[in-house]
Amino acid sequence: MDTQQPGAGTPQPRTQGGGGGGGDFTAILTVLLSFIAILVMVLIAIESQKVVEKEAETKKKMAMSEAEKNANVSKILMEQKLMEKDSSRRQEEIENQMYMAREKSLADADFYRVMREAEANKLKLTPQYLELKFIQAIANNSKIFFGDKVEDPKLRASSCQANCGKCKMMGQIVLRT
Repeated sequence: MDTQQPGAGTPQPRTQGGGGGGGDFTAILTVLLSFIAILVMVLIAIESQKVVEKEAETKKKMAMSEAEKNANVSKILMEQKLMEKDSSRRQEEIENQMYMAREKSLADADFYRVMREAEANKLKLTPQYLELKFIQAIANNSKIFFGDKVEDPKLRASSCQANCGKCKMMGQIVLRT
């Protein structure tokens, strides 16, 4: 019978690099862990960069939103000023129209009054009214001269210029007004 040594028929795991123990495995594990650590640091750096980019994008969006809000506020204020000026202009136009209407009404009323006075004066201009005015003029005059000749050349109607309006000869009476 064969004598076998215990464990001679079972294969033993072999380690690379020769015999010895687990030194090679530990080295591989250390390298692997360092690669994992580097990979984790790279992933962290990538994520940090993404966070920074997102924050920058958020700030940019907030700035854009703020600028848009300010632009809208400015636009509203400008429209409000334009509306106020337009309202003021319309109010001025209405006041001008009212003033023109009032002035036209006053002018029309004055014209109507003058026309009515002219018509009334035309109706007054009768021989009886003229005689009344003649009598009133004689009554108000302090100097009346009767006769064909007037001694004072200043009072003579013929010595006056034509239509001077100061002297009038009515029959034999010369009036100095």
